[in-house]
Amino acid sequence: MWKPVLGVIVDGSPVGAVASYTFPNVGANHTLQASFGAANAVPTAVALLSPLDNDTVGEGSLTAMSFTWSASTDADAGDTLVYSLRITGPGVDYTAGGLTDTSVTLDLSADLTAGDDYAWTVTVNDGQAVVSSPDTFGFHVSPFTGVDDGVTVPEVYALGQNYPNPFNPTTAIPFDLPERSSVSLRVFNILGVQVMELISDEQMQAGSYTTPVDFSNLSSGAYFYRLTARGEGAQVFDKVMKLVVIR
Repeated sequence: MWKPVLGVIVDGSPVGAVASYTFPNVGANHTLQASFGAANAVPTAVALLSPLDNDTVGEGSLTAMSFTWSASTDADAGDTLVYSLRITGPGVDYTAGGLTDTSVTLDLSADLTAGDDYAWTVTVNDGQAVVSSPDTFGFHVSPFTGVDDGVTVPEVYALGQNYPNPFNPTTAIPFDLPERSSVSLRVFNILGVQVMELISDEQMQAGSYTTPVDFSNLSSGAYFYRLTARGEGAQVFDKVMKLVVIR
């Protein structure tokens, strides 16, 4: 099988990966060394998935903030692809490296500040080449929104559709609280058996929230998530929605 020339040495001097070479003195004896090998296949760039560009992330989600992106492919079957996530913003240049999965959940509560805007992107490395995503997504961190802080709060309780959906293996569940409430958020399988407790009777201020969820330890299929909120005004909100995991 033909392999490309990686390097040529003429009379002890490297001349690079040349296709042809003219000797200055054709009457003299010369030495010629050539090294051959397979050229490295550069991995494909990833596409950023979540959080979406210009998305808003609640301050309460910073303790377990989830990032997801598409998988890179590499024609060299033996190469191991390693991802690096970089987050930049006011006074922040944070990198999570050495990632072999296409998602990561991080505790950024000590690094990011409510009210500020940040950007994130991902690179992939096959051991020889580093390829950057063509995308750089931005997101805003919203502070806890209390009823007395002058910030607009939701008018009604709401449980939104998780995004992305279907997903593998991480997603995020949005919900709104119009007043301080005792909140529970749980996940059930199709038999009604609880498989995950995301929030357990936690007192939360009024505001909009996004809770990341990691289904790495659960199998493919349909699940249901249920939000129960009991407000200080004795109002009770209870809603169930469906999500789908695809491996």
